[in-house]
Amino acid sequence: MPQSRFILALDFPVKREILEELSPKVHGLKVGLGLTLDLGVQGVKDLLKGLGVEEIVVDFKLADIAPIMQGVVSRLSFADSFIAHSVIGSKGALLDLKRFLDANGKKLYLLGAMSHEGWDDSLNSYTTKVILDVDP
Repeated sequence: MPQSRFILALDFPVKREILEELSPKVHGLKVGLGLTLDLGVQGVKDLLKGLGVEEIVVDFKLADIAPIMQGVVSRLSFADSFIAHSVIGSKGALLDLKRFLDANGKKLYLLGAMSHEGWDDSLNSYTTKVILDVDP
């Protein structure tokens, strides 16, 4: 059977038994801010411990200066990768975060656009430029 490419989103608490049943069928788990606020970092670590998925993605949609984002990801060492907003730009933010994550064996995913009706598509060319510049 080919390796799954599905990533299961965990934005709210879910029973451990459900994760144990689903984890062999998915590539990874995406940890949302809501779940982390509900359970705390240690609670999330306890929930995910021993599930054996290939990738744990933290989806806090990071959007700040590099030192702040680096401080956040440093506190979430259980994660394999992180999602950040590309709209914040590369210099002083995403390029530094990418270097930091690379040095720590972690991955970066960049959000290029939003799906809600308030998103302005005129930003797409800018976010594409940032994504190409950062090369996550």
